Amino acid sequence: MRSIAFLLGVWLPLFFAARATATAHNMAATPVPAPLSKQAVLQLDDLECQLQAEQQNIVGRNQARFVRHCMAERQRARKATAPRR
Repeated sequence: MRSIAFLLGVWLPLFFAARATATAHNMAATPVPAPLSKQAVLQLDDLECQLQAEQQNIVGRNQARFVRHCMAERQRARKATAPRR
């Protein structure tokens, strides 16, 4: 009976405290994700624009035009927010 009380009273809190410390340490050590390549950004823009076209039920030739304009707008917005050299 005493061993169970000792286990629950001493070892269990120590276990959770050590685990929380290890988790906090790992969270602080996570690296910052690398910026996306130009190709990856274009693919992401294309996917987002195609999803928007599907949601708005745009098909065929109109969809190609919509996606082209959507990607141009996204690129324009990205260039406007990019720092200038």
